[in-house]
Amino acid sequence: MMKVSQFTTSLPYEGNVLLFNSFTDHFILVKPVLKELLDASKEAGDVEGLKNYHPAFFEELQKQGFILDAAHDEVEEVKKVSRKVDSDVSKYLLTINPTMGCNFKCWYCYETHVPGSKMAEDTIENVLKFVRREKEENKELKFFSMSFFGGEPLIYYDQVVVPLLKGAKSIFQDSDIVFGSSFTTNGYLLNQEKIDFLKAHSVSGMQITLDGSEAFHDKVRYVNANKGSYKKIISNIKLLAKNGMQITMRINFTRDNFISCLDIANDFDDLNVKYKKNILVDFHQVWQDEEGETVSTIPATDKFMTAGFNIRAKATNLNNVVDSCYADKMNSATINYNGEVFKCTARDFTTDNSLGVLHSDGTVIWKDEYLRRQNAKFHNAPCLECKLMPLCNGGCSQHAYEHLDDEKGYCVFGFDEYKKDEIILERFRLKVS
Repeated sequence: MMKVSQFTTSLPYEGNVLLFNSFTDHFILVKPVLKELLDASKEAGDVEGLKNYHPAFFEELQKQGFILDAAHDEVEEVKKVSRKVDSDVSKYLLTINPTMGCNFKCWYCYETHVPGSKMAEDTIENVLKFVRREKEENKELKFFSMSFFGGEPLIYYDQVVVPLLKGAKSIFQDSDIVFGSSFTTNGYLLNQEKIDFLKAHSVSGMQITLDGSEAFHDKVRYVNANKGSYKKIISNIKLLAKNGMQITMRINFTRDNFISCLDIANDFDDLNVKYKKNILVDFHQVWQDEEGETVSTIPATDKFMTAGFNIRAKATNLNNVVDSCYADKMNSATINYNGEVFKCTARDFTTDNSLGVLHSDGTVIWKDEYLRRQNAKFHNAPCLECKLMPLCNGGCSQHAYEHLDDEKGYCVFGFDEYKKDEIILERFRLKVS
């Protein structure tokens, strides 16, 4: 007996029908009559009988995962993939918050900034002990990542960032373990001297945020009432690109400033296209602005692609099983400036939200709540029945954890099937472009 995959979606597309399987991530564009044959065989409970009417179509559907053995448990297959990805111990993803202070005060920022907060020397040493223990005790470790977050991590560049990078490089320099580092920064405090040091200490990438074109950005990210930050940040992004750094240029937008975001591409007209390829443009609607009508980013992605940039779109970025969030993984931790330990960086770094504490011997003592959070996936009933489960899976562990006690379940798309279909169509459009 055969069945049509739970993860199959069919959508009208330019007079044809687009079939998509979210587990195999395969598309098939077919004539409507073939879709009708598939539907008829499904309704008759005789999917296997389709091969008598159209053997080639049946064979292609089977090959691409659209039809499969009726006894095959697709949801369990997704769980197996997820568990394998999240339990991989060959990599460790460590995030450091040198400070929770910031030189900007963006209106939409979810973080509670703590002026004057700075990682102390003994905490820096404890972090390096933690890194050393992971290197010595994890015999399967092949890659160690140290990312910097905050707050603005470059505020205490000399006091915190430099000793951590020097210490980490020293720990891994005589081993076969690859060490890498990256930053999430507003980009304002960068210069050539810092870039030279960072490159020499295995920093290969940065995420830097813009808030629309200059006029909009400078209303949100400013040094003071008379001094904006846009021009300097753009200049520093270009400098990074010319130095071979990989930059994710995150563009935060609202309904009010979205059109202005297209103008940002023009401010890079003087940058050679070979350097633009070092910049990945990533559009994000500010979460406080997400209620109501969805803004299509297609006009902006088209313009930036034409201008020579790489693009990350929500449709292609959605892959929460095979490419799950760093915080979903067993081998990940975020150490705050005060030694408190977290998993997720998208929530306030308060003591109540912490899941553990870094001790003086370099070990992390996790709270009991840590295990509940790590085991939060696959408890949301609507996800287990959803056609996009292999891609979305209800978001990340943090989403799942926050809805564990929600009897009705939740959906990151608000149970809106139209939004799901839009994701599929954009994914197809970008795949064939």
